Amino acid sequence: MEISQLPQEVRAHLPNGYESSQGVWLVLPTDNGAERSVSATNTWLRAEDWYPVSLQSIIWFGDDGIGNFLGWDPVAGYAILWNPEDGDEVWRTGSVAELWDFIVRGYAAS
Repeated sequence: MEISQLPQEVRAHLPNGYESSQGVWLVLPTDNGAERSVSATNTWLRAEDWYPVSLQSIIWFGDDGIGNFLGWDPVAGYAILWNPEDGDEVWRTGSVAELWDFIVRGYAAS
């Protein structure tokens, strides 16, 4: 995981993260020693036997507080919203700003 591959709008909120509302970490802290950090989330997900091989290149940087993770695909150059229960299917893709807006609006498309 290379934090330097994250887009500038995400890196601008590191190392402390960006919590848009209670429990909604649009950007997790880089590494605060807690479960909810960029480092811990990426380590945990990749260690799980159910984690999809197709998502190995994704850098997970946030979550919506209800089980969906925000990630960055450095190969494709877009953000993704994904739930582990969906296997290797990504729920939504777009720019970081588009996905942040989608989450903040309560999952309503703009």
